[in-house]
Amino acid sequence: AGGHLHKTVPEKLRKDERSFKIDDKTKIIYPGSLAPVNFRELEQYKFGGFCIISGDIDTKSQISNLNVRYIPIKVKKVISLLVDCNNKSITQVQDLLKEKINETNFDDKTVTIRIYGTLSSGRTYELKTNEIIQKIKECSLFCNRILLTGSEPLFAPNCFDFIKFIHGVGKEIILETNGSFSIYKYLPYIKTICMDVKCPSSGMEGKTHWLNFNYLRPQDEVKFVIGNFEDFTYARTVVLKYQNRINQSQCVFSPAWGKIEPRALAEWILDDQLDVRFSLQEHKVIWGDKRGT
Repeated sequence: AGGHLHKTVPEKLRKDERSFKIDDKTKIIYPGSLAPVNFRELEQYKFGGFCIISGDIDTKSQISNLNVRYIPIKVKKVISLLVDCNNKSITQVQDLLKEKINETNFDDKTVTIRIYGTLSSGRTYELKTNEIIQKIKECSLFCNRILLTGSEPLFAPNCFDFIKFIHGVGKEIILETNGSFSIYKYLPYIKTICMDVKCPSSGMEGKTHWLNFNYLRPQDEVKFVIGNFEDFTYARTVVLKYQNRINQSQCVFSPAWGKIEPRALAEWILDDQLDVRFSLQEHKVIWGDKRGT
């Protein structure tokens, strides 16, 4: 569904498969998604689930006697590796990453790896992704889907060779890009592309490679982060211009954190009857406006 938080309410439902009686303090029950749908949700929640509500409601008095039970769906165990780069050289980070991989049992598990922080020396591109993947393969990693995101992945040196490599070993690739580079040659290797079209308030709207709209497929997503009404007008114009190329169910308008009230954007969409999805920047709703989230 467009824009809802993939979060269990109340969160205590997820602990020890709890069940409890619904009362005046607990009237809203929401199981969240059936399974984590992105990297952050895999890290935080590990699994999804659903709720079973049992009991009776008196239709006249509206008094209820209901119990709720959360049923987890644990497809695979999730292991999250965190590598802190702060005040470390690129060599130290490489050694630390290899150490974590070597000491972890990956058999029949889903694994996330987050590398964060500020290097004391060296460049991030010195982290040889091919070597990391090869090392993980040697450790029997259960990993069929890889998300490329963060800054602009297509700007990274040897990105095309890297994408062809991980596609060649049978991995499904999801790419998040700002659309400033042509996506055409990547299409045979990418399962889904999320193109984040930059609006005027970002100062980068002139960087968009507009021919990319001709290459979009039904499964690809187009996203606009809206900071003000000018951004909304700009995004609306783009959507209408390329409406024959954009899958409307995969077009997302999201309010820029701290710049615009979500309600304002939602009302603009409704007033204009735009056939787009509204979405919040969920990582900032959950963790706040912090670096590394």
